[in-house]
Amino acid sequence: MPTFAELFNTILTGDRDESRTAARQVRKQVYSSGDGNKYKSITSIIDNAPQEYEKIMEGFRQENFVVAISVMYFLHDKERHPDFLFPWLFHLLQHENGNIRLAAVRMIENELGPLTVHIRFPDKKSSYFGSFTPELADMILFGLFGNLNSLAADLWNPSYKKYKYISSLPNGPYKSVQMVLSVLEEDCGKEYLSRLDDSLRKMQIMESRKHIIKTVKEGGILNQTALTLLQSQLKKMREELENDMLPMMTSFYPRFDFKKVVSQVYEGNLSIPELTKLIDSSLNLDKQSTEQRSAFLDFVSTIWNIYPHRELEDYSPYEIAAMYELDQNKKH
Repeated sequence: MPTFAELFNTILTGDRDESRTAARQVRKQVYSSGDGNKYKSITSIIDNAPQEYEKIMEGFRQENFVVAISVMYFLHDKERHPDFLFPWLFHLLQHENGNIRLAAVRMIENELGPLTVHIRFPDKKSSYFGSFTPELADMILFGLFGNLNSLAADLWNPSYKKYKYISSLPNGPYKSVQMVLSVLEEDCGKEYLSRLDDSLRKMQIMESRKHIIKTVKEGGILNQTALTLLQSQLKKMREELENDMLPMMTSFYPRFDFKKVVSQVYEGNLSIPELTKLIDSSLNLDKQSTEQRSAFLDFVSTIWNIYPHRELEDYSPYEIAAMYELDQNKKH
């Protein structure tokens, strides 16, 4: 039986029929019984796949190569490289060849299993996941979700409005992206995906914060009046957090230093996951129940959103988001 290296050499150098036959034989080789050592060569093949793919000129050979990689992709080292092929897979999602797009969809879907274990099994302590922590998985999922949505927006066509189901969409890159997004929702759940969507929206708003602040400051008396009302509401939110939520949290976490966290939010330019990780290292949240941990993470997220950041000219993300909505309503 030929080795994986020999099969891929045939895929890359053989004629059309030889290349196709070798690509299909890779699946048989992967799932055949035998010595587990035969998989050692797979890591290097997958690691070098994007570079090898760039060298391939013929369309049939590209298809055979990608299809072969997709059937062995589940064996790649997720611990060391949990998302190392995503840029290549996003390129493949946009390919004109449907078999290549489908192979890319399968490979991305394969990644969602280990990335969503902490969501599907929330009662497991973070130590259960080893070095592939829930925090790392959350960051990768956020990046994947953001990139998929950005790609979907670029590929959108008004004619797609008439299609109710993904399966009925015309074959093409947009349909492939939607297939991945549907699996992402199935694995993560609507609530988690809703949080990702909210975080993505906040990130997009934060990226345009300078323009937003300038627009509101120059927007005249109506904008200033709206901002004053907003800041009055924000003051009440902070009072409720400090008077109602903070005592409950400090009863569970006596070592929690509220003033220090507010200061870190202001000075540190920390994302919510980074801030949570910083706090988690000193409080040992693993010892708390899932409900207590979830409540605490919501509490930290609220602090991050309603207290000022130096980089936002002493505004809070909550104010920036409201300014954005004000600017958008004005345009419409």
